[in-house]
Amino acid sequence: MKYVIPSLTLALAAGGIGVWLISDHQLLGLGMTGLSLVLWALAPSALGQAGGRPAARTDSVEKTDPQSVKQHRSKNPGATISDGLRERR
Repeated sequence: MKYVIPSLTLALAAGGIGVWLISDHQLLGLGMTGLSLVLWALAPSALGQAGGRPAARTDSVEKTDPQSVKQHRSKNPGATISDGLRERR
């Protein structure tokens, strides 16, 4: 059932292009193709909703001691803060 609107959109676009190319009714073909574009723009996605941002993992950040990250970075001069956080978890 979730593929009805995308299938209808594709069929309407293909029909509009077919009418436009084969017959003398270019305005009808253009209208059908335009209607399919509007339907495509307003319809929900057939792929489903995109996932939101994952919940922040505040527990691991709160448990990390800033002094230990600073100590790791002083021992490893090229290390970033993210490297220090990963190392200290």
